[in-house]
Amino acid sequence: MNYRDKIQEALLGDGEPASQTRDPDVISGDFYGTNVGGDIEKRKPPQDALRKYWRQYETNGIVRKSINTYANDITEPGYTIEADNEQLESQMEDWLREGAIVNGVQDKDFIQVLEDTIRQREVRGTALIEVVPQANNSDGMWGFRIINIESVNAIEKEDSGILVRPGETELDNVPITKRGEAAAYVQYDDTAFGGPFDKDDVPLSQNDVIKFTLDGDAYDIFGTSRLEGVSEDIETLNSVLDDNADAIAAKGHPYWIFKMGEPAGDENNPRAGIWPKDKIQELAEKHKSNNYDAGQKDFLPGDVDVDVVHGETADIKPTVNYHTEQILASMPTPKFMVGFSDAVNRDITTEQFDAYKTQVRKARRELEAGFRPFLKRKAREWGYSDAEVASLEIRIERQTQENPLRNNEFEAQEFKAMAEGLRSLEQSSSVSEEEIRENFLGLPAEQSGDASTSDDAPQEDGAEENEAQD
Repeated sequence: MNYRDKIQEALLGDGEPASQTRDPDVISGDFYGTNVGGDIEKRKPPQDALRKYWRQYETNGIVRKSINTYANDITEPGYTIEADNEQLESQMEDWLREGAIVNGVQDKDFIQVLEDTIRQREVRGTALIEVVPQANNSDGMWGFRIINIESVNAIEKEDSGILVRPGETELDNVPITKRGEAAAYVQYDDTAFGGPFDKDDVPLSQNDVIKFTLDGDAYDIFGTSRLEGVSEDIETLNSVLDDNADAIAAKGHPYWIFKMGEPAGDENNPRAGIWPKDKIQELAEKHKSNNYDAGQKDFLPGDVDVDVVHGETADIKPTVNYHTEQILASMPTPKFMVGFSDAVNRDITTEQFDAYKTQVRKARRELEAGFRPFLKRKAREWGYSDAEVASLEIRIERQTQENPLRNNEFEAQEFKAMAEGLRSLEQSSSVSEEEIRENFLGLPAEQSGDASTSDDAPQEDGAEENEAQD
């Protein structure tokens, strides 16, 4: 913190927090993370739990469809940059279009980081994004990259449940980052979720990462995976389906038993007893699946009796439905959006969808709030003034002034609803036709009716300017 910032904080800030409460997990002795002044491990999910949750997301169709739909709905409008300075807007958008490292590939669009942030937070409970520094300038921002939270451990002050701040380098046993800041996280720390690791520790301050959590408890540094409450249901459902597949293969088809005479019969006279072995083998070969044809007829000598044992499998539908409902209840999207529309009426789906849209908007605002300080930091790095930086915003939403007639993805139902609303406005005379054209549809204003339309009429002084604006 420079001298000017210290003066400003002293005059306008509230100083340092002095929380009197303590993390109850520390009192109980069940820990995850490291406390300054001691080698204490703080409570964490079972070993490899986060890895298991991610694998369940990858392999379970219900979970995968729900979380991917949620992430896509949140980021579907894309992002826009708003600022009082148009050059800043353009420069920031250009930077973000190539400011991400995704799956090992750099120069990817920032939108993919937003999508992956939602997936990580939903599946692992916490999304951690590295603010990637420039190779030739550790203080300069290159862009963003997702960090696997399993490889990261948190460092908090004493037993307060508060992360170490970048400037608190005087605290004992706090690792220092390459930029000389106190670390709040350590990647590849052996006490991290996925540890131990055969790698060197990487200390990261709060200025080096952006964190988003889901359903974190009081004093928790990390969030809770959406799958944690239904992980056993997913395992049980998979086990039931696997067992049922084995049962179908073993008992799903009838079993035929051919009795060809009595063992004590005369082998030279089949009518008096058992068939010769070569005749039995010949008939068995004839009835193999690759030789047998539907409607096939065989003419056999006597003393043949056939028993049929019909296969039976358990009725697993109630069990499957129960665990499926449990999984769906924990997912972020409504049931009907994942492909289950049985016994769901229109009123229920409308109510669920309205609540879902509210949840989506909330997630968008959280993404904007999390990344906004770092975009402002990049703008300061470029040398923009405090006023220009203050006006900088990132928006994840559709442009309200966008003309729906020029939007190929505008839904017909939405257009119908908007048209009916505009008709009501026009009939109420609360807005003029010109205001509807310009403010709601984004169309150019119509020419005044008393303007001369003659080709050789003289042009008014402002006509050229008006045409340029149109």
